[in-house]
Amino acid sequence: MPRFGKFDPVSRDETERIHHATLGVLERTGTKFDNETALRLLADNGAEVDSRTRVVRIPQYLVEESIRKAQTSILFAGRNARRDIRLDGKRVRYGAGGGAINRIDPVSSEIRSACKKDVADACKLVDYLPNVDFAMSLFCSRDVPEKLVSLHDLDAILHNTEKPVMIVDYGTDVKYMIDMAAAVVGGREGLRRRPILGMFSEPISPLTHGREHVNNIMKFAKAMLPVVYISSPLMGASSPASIAGTVVQFNAETLSGNVLIQLVSPGAPYIYGADATVMDMRSGVFSLGAPEWMITNLILAEACANFSTGCPVL
Repeated sequence: MPRFGKFDPVSRDETERIHHATLGVLERTGTKFDNETALRLLADNGAEVDSRTRVVRIPQYLVEESIRKAQTSILFAGRNARRDIRLDGKRVRYGAGGGAINRIDPVSSEIRSACKKDVADACKLVDYLPNVDFAMSLFCSRDVPEKLVSLHDLDAILHNTEKPVMIVDYGTDVKYMIDMAAAVVGGREGLRRRPILGMFSEPISPLTHGREHVNNIMKFAKAMLPVVYISSPLMGASSPASIAGTVVQFNAETLSGNVLIQLVSPGAPYIYGADATVMDMRSGVFSLGAPEWMITNLILAEACANFSTGCPVL
């Protein structure tokens, strides 16, 4: 039988150094939480909070305690129980991406603004494909009022799939989206038992947690719904130009989010994100597909596997 090699970008010793450097950043430099409720909660649990700058310095024990509290096996349920998936161990699950604002017509090649029907049509395809495990909104419903895009996206998805649903946190109050998902499974308690809704949310690099997004991850944590907390630092722009420096910053950003999530609801389902790349110095774009993108994300996944007690990784 053919044997396939494993690409190990960092050694065990190097991942340990990443972990300790991350703890040092969070304890000495700190991270900004632009949310009064979060600041009070963190201060009440041992973090050092500067009320003027809103910078929070988190002691090492609080970061590691929060890592231990996070679930290592997460149920991500579908409307149909046969579509349930379990996020744990080294099992890989695939889902759709999200957020395209334009669509290319497959026949005419015309580029036009995406609409709610595109969200629904894409979701029907996702629901049919056996190798795709969960649904996201591939497009944005740009034919509705801007403040209601997230609600219309979710409406189109819930009507067209039985698979678990992952929404993108655009800053809209997620209370309404949680209520929509709860209506599908018989109420909030039913949603706790069968979490059919997850959220993809991002802190702001460098080391900042925005007001609306913090509000939303706290509401998801209280509802015991899965949260993918994933920053997207850009090497040479919003993070250090080196891979090592960016990895440490990214780790600090997502793990400080988990501290807040676990303070809101111990044992809440937190998923460690991994998404960092280099800035194209000529165009300034986020270089998806660059060699540094894959190497950095592999390092982050390795660091999570070794020091985040097996939290699922996206």
